[in-house]
Amino acid sequence: MPGAKNPPFQDQVCRGADLRGKPLEEIWAEGVNLEYVVGAFKALNIGEAFFGDNNFFDLLCGTAYVREMILSGASADEIKARWKDDVEAFKVRRRPYLLYPE
Repeated sequence: MPGAKNPPFQDQVCRGADLRGKPLEEIWAEGVNLEYVVGAFKALNIGEAFFGDNNFFDLLCGTAYVREMILSGASADEIKARWKDDVEAFKVRRRPYLLYPE
């Protein structure tokens, strides 16, 4: 990419989702989209090694069940449905601290 002084994968074939042509408004409207993570997990076909040998993925997610569901073959929609109640509970808990109305 322009601006990268020493790209770590320069001159190597890399695969992934190119989101440069996707409008930012559309990305924000989607919210958290795990389809990219689930797709990469399936495409790489390396099992648990996909998540590394530390718990960083779990820390980013705030829970282990996202990783566990991906490992068990769950879809992005199934994972999102699982965390729906957690998101609603969080919204209730944060309400007193919001500076502006939702």
